[in-house]
Parts: sequence; structure tokens; C-alpha cells
Amino acid sequence: MFYHPLSISESEKMQIIPLLKKMKTKYNQSQFTAISEITSKQSGIFLLQGPPGTGKTTTLMALLATHYATQQKIVKQGGSLNKIMICAPSNAAIDLITKKIIN
Repeated sequence: MFYHPLSISESEKMQIIPLLKKMKTKYNQSQFTAISEITSKQSGIFLLQGPPGTGKTTTLMALLATHYATQQKIVKQGGSLNKIMICAPSNAAIDLITKKIIN
């Protein structure tokens, strides 16, 4: 996993901690580690990789849900939105991710 060294502010961290506590029992250790590492960074490039069936899409959905929840709180406090770009090696993978986001 690659990430930028900038950390989030204390107020943003306080918003994320309750979400992470709920997630700890729902995801396996590898997934939870990825979620907590990525959500604790302000910006950067992150890579989730692994063989089929290891929970990459599930982990991505948790990351997106966490990002969405924190972004809504930040915007309400007068902050600006951060953008996310999702890439996958095939159209089928992007189709699956898109379907899960819509549902």
C-alpha cells in the first residue's frame, strides 16, 4: 500500500474514530488495516491489490462510505470536498464497483 505522509487534523480524526470502531468487527484484519491506514491520511495514492475473492471491492466500499461520511461533516463546517479516482484493470471490475456504489 502506498500513501502520502500527510496526516489528517485532530478534528477529522475524531470524526473517523467512531466509524472505525464500528468497522473493526465487520472486516478482517487486512481489510481493517487498509481502511484505517488510508482514512488516516489527508492525500496521496493508495493501492489495494490481491487475488480474486480477497475483499478488495468490499474494502473499497468501506473506504468510500467512510470518505463520504467525513466529507459531509467537513462541508457542513465550511471545508471543501476531496476527490477520489478509482481505477481497475478491467471494465468488468469498474462495472462491479459502479453497481455497488449505486446500490
